[in-house]
Amino acid sequence: MASLTTDGLERLLLDMQEISEIPLDIAEQMLEAGADVLVKGQREMAISMGVVDSGQVAASIVKGKVKRTKDGYSISVYPRGSRRRGNKTTRNAEIAFVNEFGKRGQFPRPFIRAANEKYGDEAVDAAAARYDRFLKSKNL
Repeated sequence: MASLTTDGLERLLLDMQEISEIPLDIAEQMLEAGADVLVKGQREMAISMGVVDSGQVAASIVKGKVKRTKDGYSISVYPRGSRRRGNKTTRNAEIAFVNEFGKRGQFPRPFIRAANEKYGDEAVDAAAARYDRFLKSKNL
């Protein structure tokens, strides 16, 4: 009769369980790595599509903090801040919105959508590279 023995199976099962539960700090690093790529991409796309207005909209694009949601975690990439335009203060997000979708007499310049499409795979790759480093640290 044949017999089967294993050596290290318990450790493998423990490692697999650890992988299935990505530590919060690794998940945050993954989100931040992807957001960094999108911030850079949206800034570049804003300039290349003519959303220049002295470069304030492009310069205002930042990443937020990682937040817990009901579905997991998220991070936002958005134009932050505001500026004076005549007698009025206008949020950079409003200016970006008008550029993205246009208004009567102004054609849209969808720099956010274009950047997300162009740099989306690169953002995923950056997050995956961070996860890969985590796996290698576990010898997997």
